[in-house]
Amino acid sequence: SKLQDSVPQRPWSQMEAIVRRETPQLLSQVSHVQHEAVGAASTGQVHFATLLDGREVVIKIQYPEARGRFKSDFGNVARLMRLAIPSLVPMVME
Repeated sequence: SKLQDSVPQRPWSQMEAIVRRETPQLLSQVSHVQHEAVGAASTGQVHFATLLDGREVVIKIQYPEARGRFKSDFGNVARLMRLAIPSLVPMVME
């Protein structure tokens, strides 16, 4: 798969479901989340949010399928490292 930036954003309802499933406590710490993403890429998207104390933050939400992509990418890197610099493979796998 190819890493992409500037991809179409996913609807907030989809992203909110991911947040509620993966980090349910997060939404109890914010007073507002901007439903339109600030940016989206192939691995996730970013939303502006306001914490309960008024501080403005961003929330980066990773798409569920991105984990598999990262794992696959690191596996490819490890295979290349075994050929080029075998002593670094344990560090890459951590």
